[in-house]
This record gives sequence, structure tokens and C-alpha cells, in this order.
Amino acid sequence: MCWTSRPMRRFSEWGWEQGLSGAPLASCLRFVDPGKGCSSSTGSVQLWHVLAGTGYVVLDGELSPISAGDTVSLPVDTEYVITASSDDEGLALFVVAHHEDG
Repeated sequence: MCWTSRPMRRFSEWGWEQGLSGAPLASCLRFVDPGKGCSSSTGSVQLWHVLAGTGYVVLDGELSPISAGDTVSLPVDTEYVITASSDDEGLALFVVAHHEDG
């Protein structure tokens, strides 16, 4: 993930993310390229707010569509897959995480 004490942009095969702040409350901007997806498991409580685009998220096996204005809450240890629609310009997310250990 993008939790860092200094801002940085990290690129991957699915898009990029920009770290914005440090522990215990951290945030980042995440951009998922059209038709791409990323998956992981949360190590902290997270909120994702969709800023632009459409796609879907799979949380612990349950598929849900997402679009601009939606907010997704992820408890600790939640497995997820987030995918941007291929007919869109990508999926922009504002992600906030709370780390218990600071």
C-alpha cells in the first residue's frame, strides 16, 4: 500500500498511487487504469472514496459495482479486488487507513 511518512508516487502494472501522510492515519490517491485491477488484503481499517470513474470491488468474495461518489469501508484483514471498467477513463480513489500500532 501507500502508507508512508513522506509523499511519493508509486507505479505498478495496474496504475499508480500517491502517498499523502503518515501513521497512524494515512491517506493516498490511487488511480486504477481502465480494464486493470489490483488485489490484496487489508492490514488496517480502510475507507475508499471513489472520486471518478466506474468499476467494481470484490470484498471477501462479494461483488459490488462502484462509481464516483461511493465510499467503501474495509475492516482489518479483508481480502479485496478492485477493478476499473474498461470503457472508462480509469478509477480514481481517495484511500484513508488507520493503523492501530501508529
